[in-house]
Amino acid sequence: MRDLFSKFITSRRFQPSLLPSLAYIVLLALLLSLGQWQLERAEEKTGLFSAFASGDTQAIDLKNALRQSEPRYQRIKLSGHFVSEQQYLLDNIVRKGQIGLQVMTPFKKDDGKTLIVNRGWIPLALRHAPASELNQALNISSQKMTVSGRLDKLLRPGLQLDTQIPDTLYPKIVQFPTFEQFEADLGTQLVPWQILLDAEQENPLVKGFVREWTPHEMGPERHIGYAVQWFALALTLSIIYIVLTFKPRPVPEAESKNPDKPTI
Repeated sequence: MRDLFSKFITSRRFQPSLLPSLAYIVLLALLLSLGQWQLERAEEKTGLFSAFASGDTQAIDLKNALRQSEPRYQRIKLSGHFVSEQQYLLDNIVRKGQIGLQVMTPFKKDDGKTLIVNRGWIPLALRHAPASELNQALNISSQKMTVSGRLDKLLRPGLQLDTQIPDTLYPKIVQFPTFEQFEADLGTQLVPWQILLDAEQENPLVKGFVREWTPHEMGPERHIGYAVQWFALALTLSIIYIVLTFKPRPVPEAESKNPDKPTI
C-alpha cells in the first residue's frame, strides 16, 4: 500500500485549481464542524443520561434544584396542593406498544408558584369511558400534601404542529402543548418545568398511574454514529480532491519522441 502511494505521488504533481480548492476547503470545514457538533451532542446526551441515572438520589427543594447548571432530571420535593378541577390528558403516548394518555395536573406550591405535574400513563380506553368514570379515575385530593418527582422538559413532537389547547370542559385532551399555552389556558404563570411524579409516593392520596420514566432523548450512540458519517464524508471528499489535483507529470519531450531509446 505504501509503495503504491509513493508511486502515485512521484508520478504526479500537485496542481490545484482555485475554485475547486476553495469549494473543497469550505465543504471540508462544514463536514468537520458537523461531525464535531454531533460529538458535542453525544457528550451532552451522555451527561443527561447520567443525570437521569443519578436522579435517584435524595430529593431536594425546587429552589435549590433550579440553581444547578443543569436541573433536568433532578429529583425534588414539593409541598402544596393539586388543582384537581383543571387537568389535561396528553394524547397519543405509546407505552409497550399500547396507545394511551399521560395525566397532567397543575400543582400549586405553598409559596404560590404553580407547576405541571405529570402523574403518569393511563390506557386509551379511559378516554372513551363515560365522563363520570374518567373523572373518578383522575380525581385527586386537593388537600395539602408533599409529592416528589423529577424535573423535565415538556414532550415535543418530531414534527412541530401548531396545536392549541381546546376550549372545552376539563379534563382537556391536548397534543404537546407549550408552557405558554398552559399559562394562557390556566390564567396563571408556571414554573417552566414539568414534574415526572415518582412511582412511589409517601402520601397515599396520590393515585398510582403507570410511571416508568425514561429519558425521551436520542441516545449518545446515535450522535456518535452521525459524527462518524460526517467524518467519513470529509475523508471521502479529501481523497477525491487529492486524486483530482495530483495530475500526471508531463513526459519530457525527448522521451516522448524516443520512448524506446536506451539510456547510457
